[in-house]
This record gives sequence, C-alpha cells and structure tokens, in this order.
Amino acid sequence: MTDHVSFSPPEHEPLLVVISGPSGVGKTPLKSTLDKHFPEIRNQLIKIVLYNSRNPRPGETEGQDYHFRSRNYLNQLRQDEQYIVIDVRGDIQALNLIELGPLLENHTVLFEGNTYIALEILKRFESDLKTKLLSVFLSPMSKAEIQLVQKYKRNTDFHYLITTLMYKKLERRLQNYRKTLTSKRRENLTIRSQEAYYELKQAWRFDWIIPNHDGEDSDNWHVMPYPIGDAQISLHTFVELLQKGHSDFAEKWEKNFIL
Repeated sequence: MTDHVSFSPPEHEPLLVVISGPSGVGKTPLKSTLDKHFPEIRNQLIKIVLYNSRNPRPGETEGQDYHFRSRNYLNQLRQDEQYIVIDVRGDIQALNLIELGPLLENHTVLFEGNTYIALEILKRFESDLKTKLLSVFLSPMSKAEIQLVQKYKRNTDFHYLITTLMYKKLERRLQNYRKTLTSKRRENLTIRSQEAYYELKQAWRFDWIIPNHDGEDSDNWHVMPYPIGDAQISLHTFVELLQKGHSDFAEKWEKNFIL
C-alpha cells in the first residue's frame, strides 16, 4: 500500500495521484466533472497522457486525452525501455517514463486510466522516497454488495455477474455515442467486460476504493448543472481524498477479498 497524503500544491512535496478501474466505470466523467466544478484543483493537476492504439471516441482530443497511434507504432515501443507498453482490453497503451520524471519534479501529476498501467506506475514509484502516491480505484460495486453476492455464491457466479453488469454499462455508453453495435464492437465490449473481474481482484493494491454505480453510461454526471446520485458522491469522495487524504465514503479492501 502507498503512503496516504493530503493534496498539496506543486511547490510542496511531489505527489502522483493515480485513479483507475474497469472500462466504463466512470473514470473519465469523474475527471471531467472535477475539472468543471473544482478549477482550483484542476489547475494544480497535470494529467499524464498515454499513447493508445484505438481510435478517438466522440469528444476526445489528440494530445489531451491520448496520443492516438497505430498498433504497429506502439508495438515498436516495446523495444524502448523508457516506455511501459501493455496490451489492455484489446488495445495497446503506452506510457513515456522519461516525460513523467520531469513532471513529477515540479507538479502534482494525475494518472487516470486502466488498471494495468496504473499498477505498473505504482510498482515503479512506490519505493521512490521523493514522490508521494495517492491511489484510488473506482468499483462498480461496494464492498457490502460484493459480500452479499459472496454470501449467496452457491447460486451466483460473481465473474458472470460483474461481466454482465459491465457489458450493459459499456453497451449503454456505446449507445450514448450513437454508435451501431457491430460484431467488432460487440467483441470489444465482451473483452472489456470480462476483464473487469480480474481488475477488481487487483483493487486491494490501491489505497482507496470508491464505489460508483454511475458509470460512463449514466446521465447523472451532466443531466443537472451539478452531478447527482453516485456521481456526486464519487466526485466529493475523490475531492476529499485529494484534500484530506481520507474520506468516510471511501473503502479499503483486503487482499484476496475477491476470489
């Protein structure tokens, strides 16, 4: 586990904030809503921009959301030690470690993205005494809800349940983008939703878990001038973690909590 620290301005001790979770769980709208409603925090966070082999989604901008590159280009980066290159849910993503170093010397840096690169970042920086870490995992279910499923596990396959839950979220997200569910996209949704179970098994490695039922498919992030429902709770929980280093709404999970 990483050190728990309060959010601090760039002129203080370097801080690396990592927020992750399964595809469609709500990472992107959480960051967007934070930027909109807490500009004082947004102005102190420098976002890490990953390389990604997939095409941009509606509203995504080159160099701001990702560096969009071909699969061939990213495969070539595997030979370069300055990059972390990982196959993620059918895509290839990469992080330039050389670019990250100077940012951490002068800024508070935010990584918002997939679980596997997040874990690589934590592994590389958890022994770096110069950089404090605050790691957060967004989960589509709370600890109490998962325990309830485990209590009745004789009649419930949790892997199947979480896969089905996330598939429906991702399907609704696709509909929100007004995209047709082609066979190729259906295959991609299947890969992403099936991976959610294995990512949840890694959630205990993060300092805090925020249960969030309002994924990227939910209107609760933007239907009103201010987020409502779980979107609102998740936003304020994340802000409290940044400002105080703890929150009553954030959870901690034990190793092997999900079998």
